Amino acid sequence: MAIQAASKAIRTRVFDICEERGIKMGWLARRLGITGKSLSRIKGGEAPISRKFIEKSCEIFGMQLQDLFFVEDVN
Repeated sequence: MAIQAASKAIRTRVFDICEERGIKMGWLARRLGITGKSLSRIKGGEAPISRKFIEKSCEIFGMQLQDLFFVEDVN
């Protein structure tokens, strides 16, 4: 009997919050210590969300992890 694990992905509300607050992506990229291209790839789902991105985002926005990030099935 084969056991198949469900595929999960970390999702974020960071970009929604930026839009709500009028925060520019260039500003956010500088605060996160990454390039604008890297941030764009994360936003587009082309690059994974790293631990550094999670920790810095929580710090920048002064919010708890569970308020900015969630796990979603991608099946």
